[in-house]
Amino acid sequence: MSIKFLTWNVRGIANPGSQRHLHALISRHNLPFVALLEPMTLPEFSFYCRRFGFDDGLSNCSNHIWIMSAAHLHFDILVDHAQLLHCRLTSDLLPQPIYLTFVYAKCDRVARYVLWDTLREIAISMEGLPWLVSGDFNIFLHDHERIGGTSDRSDEMLDFAYMIADCELFDAGCEGSIFTWARGGLQERLDRALYNEHWADVFTSSVVTHLSRVRSDHAPLLISCQFAPHVPCSSFRFQHMWIRHHTFLQVVKKAWGHPT
Repeated sequence: MSIKFLTWNVRGIANPGSQRHLHALISRHNLPFVALLEPMTLPEFSFYCRRFGFDDGLSNCSNHIWIMSAAHLHFDILVDHAQLLHCRLTSDLLPQPIYLTFVYAKCDRVARYVLWDTLREIAISMEGLPWLVSGDFNIFLHDHERIGGTSDRSDEMLDFAYMIADCELFDAGCEGSIFTWARGGLQERLDRALYNEHWADVFTSSVVTHLSRVRSDHAPLLISCQFAPHVPCSSFRFQHMWIRHHTFLQVVKKAWGHPT
């Protein structure tokens, strides 16, 4: 069994072309929820949920992060921040509650300091719990995740790397083009998904696919997670009546390696 969802910096959802493309993605991949970044309009969920076939919607305090979901999913907001929305997701279809943080990071390095520190605080509360962080971090992690740029962003990259290490997160990797953002001759991997070791206990695999950039300079991230099968713990049971059987002692001695 699996769950799939989409994280996308849509760069404006009021555009009819963007709406058509999102609707097509939801239908094609049968998505139970989506997280939209930078919608550039007010969160009129009564309209947008009907438009995309969802039942409920919520946004963060800055209205830069939206979640729209089906009725069988229940999101509880745990941390509402201008650059992130941290939620607990519960459903009868999930083996246990999972924790999702959607990020829309500021372009300025200094402005991201508070984001990194907030993620560190969240990480403490996620000890022993399955946690995934996804979105637009507005910085890449490695030199090979950019082509066409000349500015030195090594200090920003270190900030990002230190946060990932402090939070004990792992990069989920990607399928498709490594770059998620392009403008002119510059291409960078600004969008990604990260998860902790307890997420890997719940899901046998978490695959992130960078879809084609359409109606936005950011690629949508399709995240597909396969549940780990539940294997019940074996237990030893002893029936008192067994000791009354005439071969009981012989069977025990044989099983324990003693001669009869």
